Amino acid sequence: MWHLATNFNNTRNEISAICGERAAIVGAYNDLLKTSSLQDSVSNPINFKVKYIAMSSYKNLGEDKNSASPCADCLSWLNTSRYFDNNTTIVSLEKNENSGKYTLNLNSIEQYLPYRNDVVNVIDKPYDKLDIKFSQSGLISAQQKGFNKQDIIKIAEETQQIYNLNNLSEVSNHNIAASIIANGKTFTAGKIDFSKRWYVEPALFAASKAIEEFGNDTKIDCICYAGNSLFSDNYGVIHNDGVVNIKTLGMLNTKYATPETLVITCDRDKINVRTIKDYMPEQFKFKQKYKI
Repeated sequence: MWHLATNFNNTRNEISAICGERAAIVGAYNDLLKTSSLQDSVSNPINFKVKYIAMSSYKNLGEDKNSASPCADCLSWLNTSRYFDNNTTIVSLEKNENSGKYTLNLNSIEQYLPYRNDVVNVIDKPYDKLDIKFSQSGLISAQQKGFNKQDIIKIAEETQQIYNLNNLSEVSNHNIAASIIANGKTFTAGKIDFSKRWYVEPALFAASKAIEEFGNDTKIDCICYAGNSLFSDNYGVIHNDGVVNIKTLGMLNTKYATPETLVITCDRDKINVRTIKDYMPEQFKFKQKYKI
């Protein structure tokens, strides 16, 4: 089943715009609903998995010299597991400027989101007993920023404390906390639920505190998350939707953070130290004069 859609922009307000990728996904899901009975859709989850997402820009065929890539909003959807898996493939067409030949690019979600299957858990033993696992870029960035083992353990422990104290995410029952280090100062926040649909993302909330204090001089060196990436839906099915918010990384990377900003997560036996570009590889940046 294919569904064709384009981006829809009502106003400049974020909530009134939807990209073509997400519009097509929602349209295909609703097409599938038309073939299901009301009783089936109420009592059982719809068996809906996206296999391909074909993308193009507003330009005529052959005019676009670069293949299109999903923006941070769309990547945050693809980072979830209910309707997407590692076999979901992004398809785009690219023209070679020298030869004039076209290349059909097929890239799996894993290539865009290398850590989409990463399971993050709440720590249940002392932090100084945990191994610290660096990605290659995480190690280089930590050394350049002067972050040592004690600094990493300290920010992870502070984030875990906020997670333990946070009682404002009871609606979704999916508690997450985040801390950032900006201009040498630590800012923390817990996830705040207004409803199952609306919540305040903790890393963005923590970043807003820093931006309020430092303004355009804000420089974010580190983002740390604590929480559990697994949750159960209304049908009792367990999903891994992650703890790191891809949309937030994309937003912060446009101005106050950089691809080298550290991203720290924890599980039961180690602390992971990576960078924004580990979660969102630079070669897949959206190329139609945007940044993710």
